[in-house]
Amino acid sequence: WCYIFLGGCKLERTHLQIKDPEVVKAIADPKRIAILRFLAKKKLSARQLGKLLGEPTRNLYYHLNELESYGLIEVTEVKQKGNLLEKYYESKYTYFSLDPELLTFGDECNSIFYSTISSGFQTTLEALQTALAKPGFFDRNNVGAILTTQMTESRYKEFVDKMSDLINEYFHNKDEEGGFEVNIASLCFSTPQTDLQIDEEE
Repeated sequence: WCYIFLGGCKLERTHLQIKDPEVVKAIADPKRIAILRFLAKKKLSARQLGKLLGEPTRNLYYHLNELESYGLIEVTEVKQKGNLLEKYYESKYTYFSLDPELLTFGDECNSIFYSTISSGFQTTLEALQTALAKPGFFDRNNVGAILTTQMTESRYKEFVDKMSDLINEYFHNKDEEGGFEVNIASLCFSTPQTDLQIDEEE
């Protein structure tokens, strides 16, 4: 499975299983994932998003139009600001998953999958930089791990199932009031074992 979890404060989590490679391409960009994360939490205008992202407003309209054209965000309110109408956008979903069929079509889908994962990790790294700049980061319970090990197929399946259950339990429910914003970037994959060929000295 592959989840892209955006967070948000809706009473019920709204899920989209992406079946179209073009939709995956549309979100395989760190800036767009950041936009989706903000819009999953509250409705915002392009001007407000620009302030949050440190981007000129005009640079965001293309991204917003693309996300809207693929049905990932929607305009939920329009306000009069002087002589202008200001649109407020909201994400229609709080998390995405990729249809497993998307991952079986060879090199193109491999590239799309890699780009999507890379964008998600880039967004999380940017959130980490922000968190590090705030006082008390190392006083809180944070955990990081980069690990490689060997497992049997059944043991690996057991691990992935437990990991999936934990994510479902703690992330796919209503946000708790107060507390902290919690970020997790998780990537677990297996590859066939390769025997190391080492030439022995005679």
